Amino acid sequence: QFSPTAEVSALVAFDDGSGPALFVGGRCDLAGSAGLSAPNIARWKNNAWSAVGNGLNAQVSALAIHDPGQGPRLVAGGQFTTAGGQPAQRLAVLEGTAWQPLAIGQSAAVQCLLSVPGPAGAALIAGGQFAAANSSGDSDLGLFACPPATILSFPGCFGPKPSLGSQ
Repeated sequence: QFSPTAEVSALVAFDDGSGPALFVGGRCDLAGSAGLSAPNIARWKNNAWSAVGNGLNAQVSALAIHDPGQGPRLVAGGQFTTAGGQPAQRLAVLEGTAWQPLAIGQSAAVQCLLSVPGPAGAALIAGGQFAAANSSGDSDLGLFACPPATILSFPGCFGPKPSLGSQ
């Protein structure tokens, strides 16, 4: 159970080295009947909740398993700007028991993540409300090749954004 105002927005099964578990992301402060501090992400394993690192400072909207070539990692995306107490621009990776910022953060909320294999290694695709996946000002979808840390965007992927004042 979570705090009464909690919102769950992401679920993924992942083995972080201690055995398979369910990772739950969203907007919450507490998990379990004992009120465990679990800022916006928690782990359910062996019928008990546990914290995941030091948590994230705002909502987790997406979770994905991504293998950048050193083995699978849990990646979180959302509205957060710190992960485990470190600055992280809406993307972070769980390294062992600690969150690390992903070098390719975003300017606004990440709402979905997908890891896909490719000829040069796995790529992480993020979608969300960001105005640019790189400095070109392109829209809401970006492809991040990890490694190398190249960023591709999809210009006009969803067409022009409507003006709020137009009819």
